Amino acid sequence: MARRRRPAPAERRILRVCNPSPEPARALDDLLAPPQTLATESPEYLAALAQGFGLAQDAALPIMGLAAAGFGGYCEAFTGLTGSHGFIGYPLCAELAQYGLMQAGVETLADEMTRKFPQFTGPSDGDSADAAAAMNKELDRLNVRARFHRMAEFCGYFGGGLLYMRLRGAAGADLTKPISISPEYIGRDSLEALVPVEPISVGPLAYNSTDPLRNDYFQPNQWFVTGTGPVHASRFLRFIKNEPPLILRPAYNFLGIPDVQTAWDYLLHFTETRESAARLLKKFSLTVIKTNADAVLYGGDDSDVRKRIAHLARERDNDGVYAINYDDEDMVQLNTPLAGVTDIVRQSLELLACVWRIPVVKFLGVSPGGMNATGESDIRSFYDHVGSQREKIFGHPLEQLAKVMQLSLFGEIRDDLSYAWPSLWEVTERERSEVAKINADTDAIYLDRGVVDQEAVRAALASDKDGRFAGIDPEAVPDPPLVEQDVDTPLSGLPGFAEEPVVVRNVDRAGEVPE
Repeated sequence: MARRRRPAPAERRILRVCNPSPEPARALDDLLAPPQTLATESPEYLAALAQGFGLAQDAALPIMGLAAAGFGGYCEAFTGLTGSHGFIGYPLCAELAQYGLMQAGVETLADEMTRKFPQFTGPSDGDSADAAAAMNKELDRLNVRARFHRMAEFCGYFGGGLLYMRLRGAAGADLTKPISISPEYIGRDSLEALVPVEPISVGPLAYNSTDPLRNDYFQPNQWFVTGTGPVHASRFLRFIKNEPPLILRPAYNFLGIPDVQTAWDYLLHFTETRESAARLLKKFSLTVIKTNADAVLYGGDDSDVRKRIAHLARERDNDGVYAINYDDEDMVQLNTPLAGVTDIVRQSLELLACVWRIPVVKFLGVSPGGMNATGESDIRSFYDHVGSQREKIFGHPLEQLAKVMQLSLFGEIRDDLSYAWPSLWEVTERERSEVAKINADTDAIYLDRGVVDQEAVRAALASDKDGRFAGIDPEAVPDPPLVEQDVDTPLSGLPGFAEEPVVVRNVDRAGEVPE
């Protein structure tokens, strides 16, 4: 591809940030360069970039006014949020991963996204059912669910991750070659394992930075892996959640903005609020003794006064008694009002849950308040968000992995196999019984009115996998019950009936509950 060669050090453009306190000059290529990782610091990586190419589109930045203020100053001029832009780096991301509130946010989302994982299905006729069972078994062998859970964690902690598809016989120089998802390249039993690769272990190599009309614009086609060397991007499944703007992609290692970086500011505010409340709680009560303090104020002998104060502090107790001089001493208790402090601390914590887009009842385990409050609407909204995130983060990688798995198992990509993400909302037994009762009443009305026959109803019951009658034979219709009439009618004279009169009643009993 046409790339623009990185300028020599003497030719590199320099940006000076115009701030009240002068900062050292910053090179534009350094300002927007990828972050430091274990891969970018290795000599092999530097050797791979020996012919180095810089950003081809960065010449337009001085036109945008960055030549005078720098990229950081340019952002501050519009937002006024000092320190809110720029990648914080993988070491700090790893440090934030140790905080309990950060873990609660990342792990909750990762757990919910993989709590219910797709299963392959196919038509019951032919060998489709066997093929679907083989694919589901392959999912278990490759531990796909756990690998995707790990990728969801990487998206939260580091902004994204790479899942390496290890193919049989691929090593050395072969890793630099692209793979084609076709039977000619991926043979039977060639997919050996899936290996998660943490972002700090990789660095980008060549990428298209000249043609915005191509699909690979600002998308690395090769990654440098620590201890391995260059590996083609087609051998990885790329997981990303919050992709940054184009100009910031190199600064984020061509992955995404970590969730912990987004929540960091809110965590700091909550920590400050919580510590302030703790200090206020520790000092909210103050005991004042009104006494002659001339000796303390004007340099006299204040030993007696200090002894009395020390004695009060030492012996102060709810069950204690303190004696003071009736004529010239008095004692006053000053208490700082604490009303509203709890609400302030709780609000700062709920703002953190808002950033994670997790309901408080799930994030903190706090039951919703108010009459008849259940939090059901919040949970449903949260599950909708998780469902959209599953499609966004896992959709394309799972589609590519399914094709590779089919080629490895069957030598072809089958059109009769499919999968779908199951719903996260679980219906209670009571709700399931109520729905079944409504459906039974509806079916009974249709039968009485002659809209459908018994075989159609039995077929519907057999197709309900979660129902009580799943898998029954639709054609094995039982004998119909005796038909009842409204009027007593002797049928003894008719063929096939007994001598005694039979009383029948023809009444629509759909929905009737027996006593």
